[in-house]
Amino acid sequence: ATLYYELELLSMQKEKEPWEMTNEDKFAQAAARREHGNTLFKQGNFKRAAKRYKSALSCLTSDHAFNDEQKK
Repeated sequence: ATLYYELELLSMQKEKEPWEMTNEDKFAQAAARREHGNTLFKQGNFKRAAKRYKSALSCLTSDHAFNDEQKK
């Protein structure tokens, strides 16, 4: 038996680019991505977890945007 189905994308919300985010937005985005990575890691999906962790770090790579206290 073959099953066919059709999906329709009704809407899509693109994430903000790093330069469009406040520092607080960047921290929140990084925390959410890290948490998703933790979930994937606990499920044994190490490759996807590593990608999610890298994605979390990329939120924080624009080091010049953070003050000394935030860098800690």
